[in-house]
Formats: sequence, structure tokens, C-alpha cells
Amino acid sequence: MSPVSLEVPWQITKEYDVSILASARRFVELSSERCAAVSAKDRRLHRDSIAWGFYKTGKVDERDQPVPARAWFGTTSNEDIIEHATCRPDYGTVLSLLWVPDAVGARVGMP
Repeated sequence: MSPVSLEVPWQITKEYDVSILASARRFVELSSERCAAVSAKDRRLHRDSIAWGFYKTGKVDERDQPVPARAWFGTTSNEDIIEHATCRPDYGTVLSLLWVPDAVGARVGMP
């Protein structure tokens, strides 16, 4: 399991009665890891992302898992990053928490 997942934002959501998007954004702001929270309400996602699956099937696999970095970043690298997604079918949105492990970041030239 990665050190970055939606588990902590979900705990913040329950404890403080805020949205998962707000808690995920705050988690990213305070994290020392290379991570980002991406909220999508559009089908124009890369088909290798977990988030894209929501627009294909109406649900997402809510486990954190590796996806090609090219699914989210403009890279030709064959490296994987970690994506952990959740969706709100009633709003037609999906939230992905993305994490670039240190070793991968170094290999693709990320600071």
C-alpha cells in the first residue's frame, strides 16, 4: 500500500463534515509526498487512468493501484504512478489522488 491514498481524506471528511474534494486538496497541500488531487467531470481522460473507467462503466475500482504516468502527465516514460479514485455518480464526477513515488520521480526528472 502506498503512503498516499484516499484513506486519510475520507477520515477527514467524516471527522469534520467536509467534502472529499476539500479534504483531498488539504491532504495534498500538507503532504511531503509528490501527489495531486484531480477532480474530473469530463470524459476526456486518458483511457489508462482509473478515472476514465467511471465514464465507461459508471463506477471506479476504489483500490489504489499503479497506472502509467502518461495517463496523467505529458511524458513518454513507461514508469507507473499510483492512482486512488472515488466517484460521485449522482454528480457525474470522479476524484483521483495521484502519487509519484520518489524513485519514479527521479527517473522521469521530477523535482
